[in-house]
This record gives sequence, C-alpha cells and structure tokens, in this order.
Amino acid sequence: MMSFVPTWLMVAQALVLTTTAQKVGTFVYGARTFNFTYKVDEKHQVTFSYDGFPGPWWWNPDDSSPTTGLLSHYSSGPQPLAQVGPSTYTIDFKDSELGARAFHNDVEYSLSNHGVIERDDPDDSIQPSDLITLKYESADSISTNFLGVKILFMRVGQSWSAGKFEYRSPDRPRFKLVYKIRDDGDVKIRPKCGRRGTHRFRFKLSERLGQQWTSKYYVLEEVERRRSHDRLHDLLKYVKHVCPGKSLKADDLEQVVVASSNTIYVQFEGDLLTLTRV
Repeated sequence: MMSFVPTWLMVAQALVLTTTAQKVGTFVYGARTFNFTYKVDEKHQVTFSYDGFPGPWWWNPDDSSPTTGLLSHYSSGPQPLAQVGPSTYTIDFKDSELGARAFHNDVEYSLSNHGVIERDDPDDSIQPSDLITLKYESADSISTNFLGVKILFMRVGQSWSAGKFEYRSPDRPRFKLVYKIRDDGDVKIRPKCGRRGTHRFRFKLSERLGQQWTSKYYVLEEVERRRSHDRLHDLLKYVKHVCPGKSLKADDLEQVVVASSNTIYVQFEGDLLTLTRV
C-alpha cells in the first residue's frame, strides 16, 4: 500500500531482524471492497476488525484501490499475543469464550455475506493459521496469511495529542528522554544522562504524509523567536555533551511517530525508543 518510507521506518526495517518486541499501533490491510485492521495495545493484546465497502463482489489481493461507504463490520478482541518465533506471534484464544474456530467462522460468515468469498468454494476455505499468526516484518508492518496468500498490514500513523511522554533506559548509565507536547503542537524536549541533563529545547511538530495516508508521521521544526530559537543540531550537540557515550546519528530525535494516544516512537542511536505517557 505504501511506496514512500521515511528514514526512521527504513531503520526499523533493518532492526526487525534482531528484535522480536511487539510494536504498539494500528495496522491496516486495504483491498477494494474491505479492510482488515489489527490494533496492538500497550498490554500486548490485539483487536482484529473487518470493514466491508461497496464494490465489485470479488477479492483481488493486488487491488488496494480506495473506496468509501461502510456496508458491514466485525470486530474481535482484545486478545493476548503469544510469541511463537522470532518476530512472530499468535492470537491466544486460551482464556477466551470465542476460540479460534469460532473466530474463523465469524470472519467467514461476514466475508461471505459481503460477497468477498464463497462459503462452498474450497479455494475460499479459511485455514487454521489465517489471520491468527502474525509476523512483524518491520516496526511499521505486519504480515499474515489469508486464503493461501500472504498479505501485509501497514501502520496507520495517529495524530498527536498533548501530554508528557517519557523513556527511561533499563541499564546504567541511566538515560532519560522526555517529549512534552503542548496543545498548540509545540514540543519541549529534554534528554538526561544520570544527573546531567540539557535545558529544555522547544520545537514544533510538523505533519508529514507519504503517497498513502498510512505513512503519517511528524518531524521537528524550529520555532522562530524574537531573539533566538532552538536548533536541531544544537540539541544533538548538547546531548553529546551530557551523554558522551551515545553514538548519535544526524537525524536522531527529529522524527516522531504517534502509535497510540499513550505511545510515541522516536529514533535514537539507530534504534526506536518507546516513549509512554506519564
């Protein structure tokens, strides 16, 4: 679905080879007549939903043309995600009243009523792992199988909301990063190593969109002031001063993706830091 990929997403795609951490967010697969959506929350649970739209009554996995007008809807969850391999998870129905078979039956019923599949057609038979086994292809994409076809869900970037978001490293020397987003879209940033910290740098969140709506993210822009204003290169210079052991990249701290109302991701040292609302 998405042909434009910002810098932080390219870094994330490389990182996925060595990390199996679940990434919070909303991930969508869009066909012409329906959407599938996974919402992964901070409790490591996932909610699946299906939305059907008007259109030709067949499914082509290569057709992602946009359409409008909701005809049908189905939702299931949240359910826990259990890791079954590197970057691979399965929806755990163990403590659910629904169960995997009932989930598939409900999905099949919704899709057949909408004309996406034929219930009596062997080629349209939902397999046991369909829509249940999920693999993080990158921090911004999830794949699963559906009717023998591998389909890709892309992250849908959310809009920012005001609040204080914080990251604390688990190891010493302690590294702390705070992004405080104001109601006007300005953000105050303060990195800290141990007891040493920078002053609060002020920038503005500026929305960026790729060629598809799923690629929404934000970059920091300098806020013009009457006398002086904070600059991105000065922020990194001060970080290097208070945290001399950090291996900084030229675009560290600059790009922000809003995964949910409580979680944002920021690129730092070639990694993605998870900042949570406090």
